[in-house]
Amino acid sequence: MLRLNSEYSVNPSNYHHPNLSLASGATALGSVKSRHLSQVQTDPSPAAAVLVYQANAQLIRTQGFKVSTAPGHAMTSAPHAIVISGFWFRVRQKLLTTGTPRYNPLMAKYLDVKNWARRDVFEFFLGFDKPYFNICTQLDVTNLLALLRDRPGVSVSLAYHYFALRAANEIEPFRYRLREGKVIVHDVIHGGTTVLLPNENFTLAYFDYDENFEKFITEADCAVKEVLSGDGAFKPNPSDDRIHFTALPWVSFTSFSHARNWRREDSIPKIAFGKFIRENGRTLLPFSVEVHHALMDGLHVGRYVKRLEEALAEPETYISAEKMQDQSHEAMG
Repeated sequence: MLRLNSEYSVNPSNYHHPNLSLASGATALGSVKSRHLSQVQTDPSPAAAVLVYQANAQLIRTQGFKVSTAPGHAMTSAPHAIVISGFWFRVRQKLLTTGTPRYNPLMAKYLDVKNWARRDVFEFFLGFDKPYFNICTQLDVTNLLALLRDRPGVSVSLAYHYFALRAANEIEPFRYRLREGKVIVHDVIHGGTTVLLPNENFTLAYFDYDENFEKFITEADCAVKEVLSGDGAFKPNPSDDRIHFTALPWVSFTSFSHARNWRREDSIPKIAFGKFIRENGRTLLPFSVEVHHALMDGLHVGRYVKRLEEALAEPETYISAEKMQDQSHEAMG
């Protein structure tokens, strides 16, 4: 056992999971929710598995894999494992050769519906012709806009997409999706949004979620610019590990309803942003969230909105701190 401190330890035991096998010389890496880990490396020799601890780290970057943590689970990698006590490790593969990050869960994880406390409610709403419900509210984005004034190059729209997607990843039912009557639990969910074209038609841009604000904005902005400079073709992405976003910056709406295809299992949450409202010195953003009632209730949407409101009240916690950490890493080489 290689002990680094009282909180983290590395165990080179021989655990096995077929989806976690690493080729000789490969490295495992990722972004971690814990701000105490900056780099994870595995040497596929029996002698070594090394976890490098740094107090203020936010991201891990190497080649091949991306790993993030959530409470309550341990990740093992075959043939020689790294095990971090008290943490879930989720491995998402990154296709560096294309320059486009893509994340894949370890395996398909399904909810145990049979023993789910919501089983009766799930089965009740599953058969509805229109099983969706929609909640509209207004988000106070005053502090976010004030923070972004010092960053003229950052898209305000993508900034609130980031916070909405971040909160969705933190509320588990927003990662539930229907698959042939079963409920799959995605490890992480990404985003897709509508983009208005110069000819007043619209298309779709898709972007991966990243906890790091700077990295998310950079990659999402590239995705939007790519579709704006393309042929304008409308190419919906069929994957369900996403949130579908749209924006109506012309309307300060108070209600909203999305187009739905009721002939198929459409369980992806849909979120809409509206036109800013100036009221009593504050800036409010009309916000709509629509979800499948078989998968969640008003309680869960309420938790989601509360989490989003908390993040928007203190956006510097997620923006300024991460930028400072990245600059610190660059200075350290």
